[in-house]
Amino acid sequence: MRLIPNLFAIGLAAAVAVPSAVAAQDKPALNPADVELPRSITRIIKRSGPDAAERLGREMFEVDPEGKVSDETIARYEAWGLARTRAKELADLLQFDLNFDGTLSKDELTAAHVIAAARGRHGVSLGLLIAQADTNADGSIGSAELFATIRAQHPRSRQRISEFKRELRVFDLDLDGVATLAEMVQVVNAYRVTCDC
Repeated sequence: MRLIPNLFAIGLAAAVAVPSAVAAQDKPALNPADVELPRSITRIIKRSGPDAAERLGREMFEVDPEGKVSDETIARYEAWGLARTRAKELADLLQFDLNFDGTLSKDELTAAHVIAAARGRHGVSLGLLIAQADTNADGSIGSAELFATIRAQHPRSRQRISEFKRELRVFDLDLDGVATLAEMVQVVNAYRVTCDC
C-alpha cells in the first residue's frame, strides 16, 4: 500500500515541476479552463478540495504505473480486472469440486446447494448459475461449460469502474491520446479557480 503514494508523490512532483523549455515547445492544444469535465470528476474535485489532484492522480496510477491514461492503458487495466474477476468466480465455483476433477457433478452440485443453504445464502443465484452453465442439460457442469460460463460473465461494477477510468482521458490537453499527471493538475487547478471548491 505504501508504493502507490510514493509513486504518486514522485509523479505529481514531476508534473508540477515541468521545465519551461519543454512547456514552451509543447503548448497545449486545449486551454485547461475550457475543458468540459464529466460530472463524476467535478464531484471529486468539489468533495476533495485541495486533495483533488492527489485523489485523481491515484485513480490514474491505478490504470497505469506511470499515471498515463490512454485507450491502451485502459484496455490493459480492464483486461487485468476482468481476469481477476474471472479467477475469483472460478475459485468460487471450484470450491464445490469435491473430488478435484475440474468438473461439478450432480452430487457436487447438490452439496453446493446444501452448503449455500447452511451458510444462510439463497440457493437461487447458485441455481441460476448452474442452469446457465449446464448447457447440455446433463445435470453436471463439465470444464468446458464451467469456463464458458465464467467467460460470459462481466459484472456491472467493473463496467462502472471502467467508465470512470475512461473519463480520466478528458485531461488530455495536447490531444496526443494520453492524459498525463501534468495535464490533470493543470485542468484541476483551472477548474478550482472557477468554482467555489
